[in-house]
This record gives sequence, structure tokens and C-alpha cells, in this order.
Amino acid sequence: MGRVGVLALAMLLACAAVAAAQTHRQQFVGRAGHAAIIRVFENGVFQRCAASNGSVTALMRIAFTRDRAFSISVPAIPPLQAPHVLTVFTAAGRRELPGAASGDRAWAELDARTAEALMASRGPLVIEYGRHRYSWEAGMPMRDIMLALEACTSRALGLR
Repeated sequence: MGRVGVLALAMLLACAAVAAAQTHRQQFVGRAGHAAIIRVFENGVFQRCAASNGSVTALMRIAFTRDRAFSISVPAIPPLQAPHVLTVFTAAGRRELPGAASGDRAWAELDARTAEALMASRGPLVIEYGRHRYSWEAGMPMRDIMLALEACTSRALGLR
């Protein structure tokens, strides 16, 4: 292989490494209360809008997906062992949701009853995963944050 071939191969490998590293991207959209609203792309495709709040080690997120479903996520606590249950505490009571975990996040999709309870919630959102409890003071009614997520997802999908 000549010098040009070696150079071309090196450039190809460098481009492949960059492409492989760009499988997850976030784009800041704005703020709703204390939360940052972001668009999340995986493999270059829009997946969800999320409201994030907290430090890296205690980052809580509520998201609205391209499939029109709400989900919540918190940091996963090693060792990751099933069952993965996230407990949501609102003024309407306690809801245990079956979840999943991988890497550094644990998440659960919200059923309609839990989503409605969150929409009506005015106090802090409290999530428990394993022995860890995360609290999120939204800074505005949770309904407004959830509506902002729905609007963000609709715009990203070209529906508004």
C-alpha cells in the first residue's frame, strides 16, 4: 500500500471513530422553571425532549418521547440488579413503576395514572430508586413543565 493509501486508510479510521462517538447528542432548547429543556438525539435521530434538574450525580429527568410517552430517569446505583423499581411520590400518593437500568441511568415509563398525578402535582417531585431518594423542586407547576416537553417533542417532529 502506498503513502496515499495509508493516508486514506488513516482518514477513514479517524472518520469512523468520530462517527461512532457521535451516537448521543443533546441540544439545549430553553428553561421551564428550574429545569433545562433539552432535545436528545441518538444515532442522529431525535428521540425525546427532557427536563433535567440536579447535579451530575443526582440528575433527575422527566422526558416525553417521540412515541408520545412520558418517562422518568435517575442515576443508576451499582450493582444494577433486577428488579428495577422507581417509586414516584406525589401529593396523590406513592406509585411504584417497573423500570430498567443500563450504564449510569435507571428509568421507567409513566403510566397514564402516574402522568396525571404528576400533572396535578404542585410540590416537589420525589423519586426513589434502590436506597436513594431524589427530590426536584420544579420552580413552577409540573403540568407546565410536562406541557413544555410535549411542545418541544412536537416541534422536533415537525408537528407544530
